[in-house]
Amino acid sequence: MATVNQLKGRVLYYRQTNRNLDLATTLLQMSKASVLKSGLYGQLASFWGNLNKNPNIQTDVPKGLPDSKKHIFVVLGSGSIKGGRIPAKYKRRLKLALKALEVYPDHKLIISGGETSPGHTEAGLGYDWLRTQGIAANRLIKEASSYSTIGNARNSMAIIVAKKYTSYTVITDATHQRRAGVLFEAARV
Repeated sequence: MATVNQLKGRVLYYRQTNRNLDLATTLLQMSKASVLKSGLYGQLASFWGNLNKNPNIQTDVPKGLPDSKKHIFVVLGSGSIKGGRIPAKYKRRLKLALKALEVYPDHKLIISGGETSPGHTEAGLGYDWLRTQGIAANRLIKEASSYSTIGNARNSMAIIVAKKYTSYTVITDATHQRRAGVLFEAARV
């Protein structure tokens, strides 16, 4: 019999390859070992499937988000900082994060991204840029240890859970949104 960890891998593989019958069978098998894990991985598979069919990609700040005690924004770095300069892709993300913080003046922001240039982290450069735009330091949380979208998701989700936020909005590019969405949902599991 396969272990729960082996079954987790199968769930992800079957979701990625659209093998829905194998996915359902694997989730049923997983439920015999852990109903909780089976439920969580079933939710992840469902989220992933829905995201592929109907992505909710927005180019502006959404309206009607939960209050600041429950909701947080997360801006992802772009992995291409050279010499301490913010590239255009990352600047677009930071500008949208700035707009979100202006629309929701009580909300906080996780700035996620590690060192991509000696002595400079994406989180640090983003933090400095947002501070020069007038955003208070107590609204900004630096997550400077991730080097990939997987790390962004895992490390940011750890902060979200530790600070007891129940929802979040990821700020990135449209071409990156699906992958980031799946990875953040997976990090929640």
